[in-house]
Amino acid sequence: MLAAAGGGPLFAQNALAQDAHACVDASSPTGAAMETANVATAQKPARISAKDGPNSLSSSPALQLTLRPTAADPNTPFLVQIFAKNVCAANANGPGQLLGVVSFFPVKLGQSQDFVLAAPEKGFPSVAPQNVQLTVKLIPANPARSLANASVEVVKAQFAK
Repeated sequence: MLAAAGGGPLFAQNALAQDAHACVDASSPTGAAMETANVATAQKPARISAKDGPNSLSSSPALQLTLRPTAADPNTPFLVQIFAKNVCAANANGPGQLLGVVSFFPVKLGQSQDFVLAAPEKGFPSVAPQNVQLTVKLIPANPARSLANASVEVVKAQFAK
């Protein structure tokens, strides 16, 4: 079981929940793609929900992301935070557990870049990828500055098999 920074569990051990329209049995066979088509901006994070993935995230060694910067202020560099949460867990509030932080240096607008985020130290939990929501959030590299003009498109996101 993974723990969030606040000490509480991020992913519940039981991947099934009462809400059948949103929660999927971790034993159902699936592929490996994720629903993407979201853009994270300085004002609003992108939320990506899995369509497919390995049967259980516990067998996934990493999250693979392809991100494309679509706008950037040259005077305010930014970082991209990637969070994951089990939407079927009782404590599914907030963005979830921070999986990693990435950046573009230098930022090349319109050019996609691949990132690989390793599974958390204790591994991904035994939940179906469809029950996981990823949040991609932009923050200023310097917390003393505000981020106004930045956006990143999530081109592709998948859990590795």
